[in-house]
Amino acid sequence: MFIKKLPNNFYLSLGMNIHRFYEDRYTYDYYLSLTTCIYCMWGDIPHLSSKRPGELLTDEEIGPSRNHDIWWSGDDSVDEFLSVVKITEPRFTNDIKLLNDIKQSKDVNMLYRLSNETINKVDNLPDITYSFIPKKEIDNIPQKWFQAAELVLKDYEDDINFHQVKRLAADAYRQHILSVNHGVST
Repeated sequence: MFIKKLPNNFYLSLGMNIHRFYEDRYTYDYYLSLTTCIYCMWGDIPHLSSKRPGELLTDEEIGPSRNHDIWWSGDDSVDEFLSVVKITEPRFTNDIKLLNDIKQSKDVNMLYRLSNETINKVDNLPDITYSFIPKKEIDNIPQKWFQAAELVLKDYEDDINFHQVKRLAADAYRQHILSVNHGVST
């Protein structure tokens, strides 16, 4: 997964997918949101927040030998893959209706609020016992991010679990890193 913070404060994620039947075939999904949690598609979150590259190309650009679900193989040129990214990324990220739909989503805004509160809480944690944090770092995310996520979730939910804490901690940490570095996260 690759994530980029856009100038409009949206996050563009590019998630690589390996074909379930052919190990040498791959494609990717875009995901556009106010958070870095790829594939959040519940409630009022727009389903068009996630698209494959073939959905963003014209029939002429795809060519007669491919269908709209584009797959590359290990033998294909990396240049071809990157050229499709260069064509499709601006088409996806400049869709004004989609951007507005995402901004108006109550569920997206809740995810965004939870992440911001986690970021704001991470350096001011009480010395208490935490119930849903991992025993060791996951994906090089320091423990304090899981602790902050657990505290924030407890303010909003009666019944939280390890997976919710992990997702929120990872999202808040990625957003923090991307804000500090102004770059791309993998």
